[in-house]
Amino acid sequence: MSLPITVPATDYVSGSVRISTTRFTSGDLEAYITEWEQYYIKVLLNDLMFNDIKDNSPIHSKYTALIDGVTWVDDQSTPKTHVLRGLKEALRRFCYWHYQRDYFLNTVIGDARNLNENATNLTPSEQTQYNNLRYYEGVDIYDQCREFVNFYDKITGSITGSVESPAGTYTISTPSTLYLEDGDTITLEGVDYVVGTVIANTSFVISGDAGLTFGDSYTYQPFFEPNLTKLDLPWL
Repeated sequence: MSLPITVPATDYVSGSVRISTTRFTSGDLEAYITEWEQYYIKVLLNDLMFNDIKDNSPIHSKYTALIDGVTWVDDQSTPKTHVLRGLKEALRRFCYWHYQRDYFLNTVIGDARNLNENATNLTPSEQTQYNNLRYYEGVDIYDQCREFVNFYDKITGSITGSVESPAGTYTISTPSTLYLEDGDTITLEGVDYVVGTVIANTSFVISGDAGLTFGDSYTYQPFFEPNLTKLDLPWL
């Protein structure tokens, strides 16, 4: 996956965010997608993570989960299961809202609604209300994304063993490597290490001084210092 996350040919042709192909060229809509996907990814995450998504393919598993959606469980005393619909669904609604709002400001035609088997144009108020409802849906999904990113801002992993071979190279055994990948940074005994060769839910490798011993846990931050900006709702 790489940017753009949504594309005119597949993401705006059906359902509540359908945009009539008689009202735009792909280039017009693509320009909105480029501008507003960048904006909303940055207000949720930050510039560094936006560039991480933009410049890499395939992208990190944490971004795939965030964008496509995932089921995750929190760590409350009574764990709760959350179903994240995914940032892509929020972006579809945001891009739709921005495009339709600007289109409507430049035309007096508007969309049409059915009335007694005849189509009549939506009033300006009805058009604004319909468009804003799509934005509201996007904000609801975006807030799910904020909750997900905030929860995984920091992960504590357990260490079940370590082997030094050769000297200064350590294979750390761990039962979970959720959202940990080669090149990430972990903190172990107050020292940062760059991770290499992750074997999913089994182990990862780090390098350091020879003869080190480690405790029973380590930490890492899949989403480092996200913005998590709260979005305002437009007037309905």
